[in-house]
Amino acid sequence: MNSIQVMDQIVKNHQAEKIDGVLVDMFTASAVMQVYDAVNDNNKAKMNGMGPVQLANIAYKIMEK
Repeated sequence: MNSIQVMDQIVKNHQAEKIDGVLVDMFTASAVMQVYDAVNDNNKAKMNGMGPVQLANIAYKIMEK
């Protein structure tokens, strides 16, 4: 299971969970999933290969705009 799939479960279950040793809260998972749902298929494929820290950094950078 990749990071995106686990973050989707976090949002659905309303609970934090560890991904690769990093605790991901629901706010962060929700932000990542909103970005994931908005990007095209090419970028979704790139995001599927990223770790939780990289995904969170991207989501927060986009949220700042």
